[in-house]
Amino acid sequence: MKGNQMKNKLCKFIAIFTALILLMLCSAIPSSANTTVQDMYLRVGLYYNRGTQLSVNAFAENGFIFGRYANMGHDFVPVYNVGADDRFIACVADKTVYMRDNALSETDYSGLRIGAYHLEAAAEYSTEQSVRAAADSVKNMGYMAFPAYTGTSYKLRVGAYSSAEEAATEMSYVSNAVGQNVSIVGEKSNVITVVNMNTGDIIFEFDCDNAYGYTFAARPQYQPDAEFSTMKHGSYRYRGTFEYQLKSGKINLVNVLEMQEYLYGVLSYEIYPSWPLEVQKAHALISRTYALSHFDKHLSKGYNVCSSDNCQVYYGCGRENDVVRQAVDETKGMVITYNGELADTYFFSASGGYTESSSNVWGGESKPYLQPVRDYYEDTNNVSNGAWSFEVTPEQLGNVQRQKGRDFVGDVTNLYVDEYTSTGNVQRVHVTDSRGKTLTFSTCEKSRAALSGFVKSSRFIIIKVYSDGTQEIAESAQARNVRTTLNWSNIVTGIPDRLPNIDMYSTSAMSLTGLTANAFAGGWYSGVVYQKPAQPIMITKSDGTAYKINDGAIFVIDGYSNYVYAMNQEASTYVQTEDGVTRLDESLGTPATPTPTPVPTSAPGVVVTATPTPMPGEPIPAPYKQDNFSDVALNSDNSPSSGSKKVVKYIIEGRGWGHSVGLSQEGAHGMAVAGYSFDQIIRYYYTGVGIAANYNKR
Repeated sequence: MKGNQMKNKLCKFIAIFTALILLMLCSAIPSSANTTVQDMYLRVGLYYNRGTQLSVNAFAENGFIFGRYANMGHDFVPVYNVGADDRFIACVADKTVYMRDNALSETDYSGLRIGAYHLEAAAEYSTEQSVRAAADSVKNMGYMAFPAYTGTSYKLRVGAYSSAEEAATEMSYVSNAVGQNVSIVGEKSNVITVVNMNTGDIIFEFDCDNAYGYTFAARPQYQPDAEFSTMKHGSYRYRGTFEYQLKSGKINLVNVLEMQEYLYGVLSYEIYPSWPLEVQKAHALISRTYALSHFDKHLSKGYNVCSSDNCQVYYGCGRENDVVRQAVDETKGMVITYNGELADTYFFSASGGYTESSSNVWGGESKPYLQPVRDYYEDTNNVSNGAWSFEVTPEQLGNVQRQKGRDFVGDVTNLYVDEYTSTGNVQRVHVTDSRGKTLTFSTCEKSRAALSGFVKSSRFIIIKVYSDGTQEIAESAQARNVRTTLNWSNIVTGIPDRLPNIDMYSTSAMSLTGLTANAFAGGWYSGVVYQKPAQPIMITKSDGTAYKINDGAIFVIDGYSNYVYAMNQEASTYVQTEDGVTRLDESLGTPATPTPTPVPTSAPGVVVTATPTPMPGEPIPAPYKQDNFSDVALNSDNSPSSGSKKVVKYIIEGRGWGHSVGLSQEGAHGMAVAGYSFDQIIRYYYTGVGIAANYNKR
């Protein structure tokens, strides 16, 4: 018997020990380990650019459900309901405030005073219904009465007094009214007070000790007449929940919602909701990937991402439409990866003709998928902020430097570009003050910041305008050499194109020096083959489409469909165009045309490897031609003003809007209009990336 008892005890010990081990292992696994992206919630900071506020207004047509979150979780626990009579509210830190013109302020002016001190009844109420009944009973006696949630129970509070002394004068009356003892409470650092902004009455207080880790939240009551229930803050409508985080006596407003709902809002404001479905789908992947790869960017502030362009522009759901929702839903769970990891999917408005490498823009190591891409499909001259120009005086430029806290004295006496990147963006600029001290700004983004307010991208030139009316481009000799020898386009009109143009239909092209022409027939490539050009040349089709052919290349003008192909001499089985690489057979006959892999909509872990390269025989829409800057004098100058030749102003002419890394939104729009699919758009701007379906955040 004793042996059996020992055996039983040993079995129990082993069972308990095993259970403890399993519990420890389970607790070590992050709660999001098996959470797919589409099931995720995130917090969006709505006050990133505004700072915390004393009071925050909100509106919900049918009223609110007040509740709480615990420790940055996403499980909303409801604690109190208010109806349509309380549809317009303000949440305010526990201070005496004054209401005027639909706003609350600590300023004592001729408005309704709402005091921060109350008389609290001794009893605790375990349910919302019981404390509501008690509050209604006291209201019927003519007092302002409301419930307070303490984290474990409810308390009844009466009145809104501006001081403890004022509250003390009412204690006996209120005690008789509620039938129990009362005590004075007020101006507590952890309390949020909810005020009905139509009546000025306090309707609820959230009074949870910080030890609970609870934060106050509100979501809209169900709206049966609406497609989905929303709340308004200011002029914007939002899905999900508002979370009110107290920070040093003020409120930080955060929107808590599902990833899909967040993306509906981002797409609606980052690009036009009226744009084609394919560009919407491309942006859905980009925005989802960006949110995940920057998920903890603002965690120290109490949220994951902000609502400004510091992260992604987000103003709620007011501009949603069916196409936006379709784009997000059809790409549910899909993200952009590089070598199996989330890519940094930077994007911007317009490139002005070329995107830029991440290292040139921000410094540091270059990411292989964030490399310069020729932006053929961006209609620079007709998009918002595609082409721009600013005039600025030396005095204004000096003020800009001082406003940014730089050690800068007087006016700008010299300003010039010292270096362009290989794609024509400004990489280094010099600014000199009246002492002769020069500030140097290296990288594209620092160069852009140096002229903040007068440039929209780093793709610009600086023109000096002198008192005698003459003009010069302000740049060093090194910068001028780069600018004037760029092969793909001119930065400034008037600089002669160093590449001879060949018209496809011109027989005179046959006689260009150093070119050997041979007739060629075979499949799609029937036409004329030009071998080993003596210098870089540019082929221009009759529709204006331009193709650059490098030194030593073999290129084919297709007589069947008028396509232009270039073939690298060292890899003679490939045809190279500006749009990608296509493999040929050894005889230069019919190419082995690859078929794009269809994009999966399910199957965990699947990586999409479709190529965006247009195939021979497919229509290749004509890209937009990038035009040049204004005509100015060709002689450059980077010397300070002197004598009678004084600089009276600078003209800064540029193209594009934003940092130029990753995807150009305007260019992606142009590709979608031209018929490209969302995965082709993504792979055009992000070199060598993959697309993963049903991505799991681990």
